[in-house]
Amino acid sequence: MTKNKFFVIATVMTILVLVIGVNFANAASLASKLKGRILLQVESKGEAWYIYPGNFKKYYLGKPADALDVMKKLGLGAKHETIIKYTVFPKGLWGKILLDVDDMGKAYYIYPVNGKGYYLGKPADALEVMRTLGLGITNANLATITSSDAAAPEVSVAPADSSTDTVELIKSKYSCAVCKSNEKCVAGKCTAIALEHKNVCGNFVCEEGESYDGKVAKSVGGTQCALDCSAPCTGEYCNSYAQIECACDEYDALAERHGCIASAKKCGNCGAMEKLFDSVLTIQTDVIKCLSDYFQYKPARVLYKVFYNPGEPCQSKSGCKGNEGGAAGPDYIMFPTINGFHQYGQILPIKASEVTADVHETTHYFLYQMLHGIPSWFHEAIAIQTNERLNCVSSQQSWGDYYLYEKEKGIGGINMADGNYLTYDYYRKLKKGQVSLSSKEKEDHYLTGTIFVMGLKDDYKCGFNCVKDIVIKLREKEQTNCMFGIGENCSVVNYGTTWGMFWLGNGDKEGGELAANKLIKATVEEVVGKSVEPLFDLLNIKY
Repeated sequence: MTKNKFFVIATVMTILVLVIGVNFANAASLASKLKGRILLQVESKGEAWYIYPGNFKKYYLGKPADALDVMKKLGLGAKHETIIKYTVFPKGLWGKILLDVDDMGKAYYIYPVNGKGYYLGKPADALEVMRTLGLGITNANLATITSSDAAAPEVSVAPADSSTDTVELIKSKYSCAVCKSNEKCVAGKCTAIALEHKNVCGNFVCEEGESYDGKVAKSVGGTQCALDCSAPCTGEYCNSYAQIECACDEYDALAERHGCIASAKKCGNCGAMEKLFDSVLTIQTDVIKCLSDYFQYKPARVLYKVFYNPGEPCQSKSGCKGNEGGAAGPDYIMFPTINGFHQYGQILPIKASEVTADVHETTHYFLYQMLHGIPSWFHEAIAIQTNERLNCVSSQQSWGDYYLYEKEKGIGGINMADGNYLTYDYYRKLKKGQVSLSSKEKEDHYLTGTIFVMGLKDDYKCGFNCVKDIVIKLREKEQTNCMFGIGENCSVVNYGTTWGMFWLGNGDKEGGELAANKLIKATVEEVVGKSVEPLFDLLNIKY
């Protein structure tokens, strides 16, 4: 383990514990007093127990691997910047386990005595931390605390949230089947749009002289047009919807495009991962079909470029659950490794049943194809809500998206810098000025996107179907602009803030991102039927 200024890493030392021998009036008061503590059964063999602050029940920690597994299952997702921010954490986090959602779910125990964070590391290290910080308790007093009979929750339990599920939401006004890229939905039918602005990459038509070879490049303009043209199948794991390919031979180009793998070792081949490519193709094909039905649009063939960059071996006897991860652009989706559950000692999934579906990054790809250059906050808003609300395949993560607290009641909820959970109640407090975002949180496009989605539902009755209509209506406007409108700013140039594309709605001529925000705002207002200026102003979205 590496010691840094943010976390106190325990070393092997003599364990001195204070034995609790006081008889409390009742079990509830004892559990409440000891919430978040690690208890050691000093009259037995020193067995360790954790009193979970969410329900005041005791969880047996058992062997080292079991202990780390239990702590992670009871953990609370938190952003990396939140975790590294504090030397002493806010009171609301004392006694809890934080899981770094930006760094492979690494676990940290916030010691309720001093509010400092302790990195749990590998199983043996985690158990040593727990025992070092443990508090001795007699068998009699331990017995008064209710034991958890049910399995630990997958992720943290957020406070009770006033749900919006009973509110009648806006219904979709689109009823078409899946339309082609050069069609739009008119009176329930996909209707072709006349093409006047020709010979431009980004006009939704793969014209003569245009193609896409499927290779990673610095630009995709000219004859290479991933926006309008599908890459050919170049391997056996390919169909009309997707192709799964090992991208080790494109390491240099991938590393230049994606900083997340720039420090990784080059790979010669994808090894055992290739045995799962057929399963990944089946899963992602179903995801693409599902998204196509939702957005009523089929994009160019999705290329999933898999790069062999696995993490550390799983140290939990019960296995480790992998998270979705990757990066999407207008031309392909990059996976640093295959996502999914991996067994004890394994660095990757080894069975088809262990592969996790990707919805989030695939949604980004759809958005690039449909809307071209859109602001990152809006990209994340749509990808997060779709990942949370759209049920495509059984291999999706059961809790949906970490950020949006809806899919499984009582599970989820990102922790904010002030110690609050990101829930609908938090959003309501934010509107009233009872809580506030930190300067970093205001700049976080994941949070901006999530709160935007929450605000749409809570204040404008704009949920799953309404959000879909917003995206479809924006696509129609981009089609109009690029197929027979102004058009000159639909072509692809080079990779930059919009991954090589001009801003939505001719934004480069009209004011860049501000113009794109303005068009998004106007479109949302068309769909919901009233001004969304208060929501844009609350989140400091300039237009």
